[in-house]
Amino acid sequence: ALNSSATRLDQRIGYITDHAYLYYTQHRLALKMEAQHDVPALHLSTGQRRDIFLIVKAALHNVVQHAHATSVSIRIQWADGLHVTIHDDGTGMPHGPAGTTGNGIRTMQRRATTLGGTIAFDSSSGTCISLFVPIRNESSTTP
Repeated sequence: ALNSSATRLDQRIGYITDHAYLYYTQHRLALKMEAQHDVPALHLSTGQRRDIFLIVKAALHNVVQHAHATSVSIRIQWADGLHVTIHDDGTGMPHGPAGTTGNGIRTMQRRATTLGGTIAFDSSSGTCISLFVPIRNESSTTP
């Protein structure tokens, strides 16, 4: 996940996409992946690469371990920052994110804050996690 040869945002999106397909195939969950390919070629710091991946990885893990879902939809897009939405058809969080007893949700929130971003949880229909990370890099180029 921290491979220094994969330092750009587009490479990170590719890595996340590959990881999601492999993980959900192993756990026999249907996956609908929608990843925007024309994102800016922004270079990410080691911390950005780590925290973005670990937030998504924790969300994917929570679906497998807790949601009792059969399908998951993941959308990754660029609009003045990175937007990642993960929506499952599972049972949701009956008491919302504050009602969870583990550290996963709190760690995801802490990582999003460290990135200068936001993360939101909606359990009105399954669980939907929306992550936004503003990424700025003046030395980057666009594709």
